[in-house]
Amino acid sequence: MAQPRTADRRGRRAPWWGPPAVLAVMALLVAGWPFLASRLSDDRELPDGAVLRVGPGDGDHAWFTLGGGWTMAESETTPSQEYVLTRGSTELSVAYLGLMSSDYADRLWDGLRRSVRVSSSDARLGPPTPVLSANGARGSIGGLTQGDERGTAAVYPAPDGSFAIRMIALAPSDTDTDTTDLTDADADHAAALAVIRSLSFAGPAP
Repeated sequence: MAQPRTADRRGRRAPWWGPPAVLAVMALLVAGWPFLASRLSDDRELPDGAVLRVGPGDGDHAWFTLGGGWTMAESETTPSQEYVLTRGSTELSVAYLGLMSSDYADRLWDGLRRSVRVSSSDARLGPPTPVLSANGARGSIGGLTQGDERGTAAVYPAPDGSFAIRMIALAPSDTDTDTTDLTDADADHAAALAVIRSLSFAGPAP
């Protein structure tokens, strides 16, 4: 009877494709990781001068213009309702607010004060001052503190009072972001204030 064969591991060589395959996998991981990371990232870089429209359309919308360095959080952004944008340490949200009546346009600041306190019990909204955007939109602007963040809030009612645009810029409180004066704000917050002051109801902001 034939004896069963036993494997002699001492003289066995590794398959010829072993080392090349390992190297290929390593190269794929090294080359592919940045691409994979970019695909998994939620932020999308936006070009300098991008003009974005916020609102559901059919006349209920406005435009604003970005400078350089802004990214958009895609999972948190719905252009018909709200944009969430970041530049350095500053986060800027731009939201559409539908109004049940034009009478609400006169009470927007009080409504904004209540809404920020609902989202954060320690939020404090300062007194409003009038603001006129570079494109002729009239609204109110003021300082905002929320937790360990400070920044600026603004609200612009549409000319017919049927809706409004709310814009909030916040950054960690270790930066000087508690003012609406562009000369005193840090660079990122100054860029946010420039976006706030670019709002337009008449057409795409230039």
